[in-house]
Amino acid sequence: DQYVPPLESKTGYGNSWNISMGAEYKISDNWSWMWGLDYDHSPISDQHFSVDNPTSDFYGSSTGTWIKLSEHLELTSALLFQVQRNRDITNSVTKPPTNVRTRAINMKCAIGINYRIGKL
Repeated sequence: DQYVPPLESKTGYGNSWNISMGAEYKISDNWSWMWGLDYDHSPISDQHFSVDNPTSDFYGSSTGTWIKLSEHLELTSALLFQVQRNRDITNSVTKPPTNVRTRAINMKCAIGINYRIGKL
């Protein structure tokens, strides 16, 4: 058996923040379309990037729709697309060093069926 030393992770995290905006277009009383943009700033610097928390800044766009099918039944759907800021890390201070090149694209889909019991 070969001994593998444990990871040492000095966090050194900074502030994280997000900027987002969105719009809704009401097609009818029973149907809306929504769209949004966002930017998510990671608190993890290149020096402290590690395999146990491999996050980066992301730029994203999303769209979705809401349809009221009856007094009690609604259908929703959403699509989210995010692109990670590319990283070329050569100055890692983690042990072992996490000197890596990263790229990522996320796409998430969601469908919801809402049924209300009673009246609002």
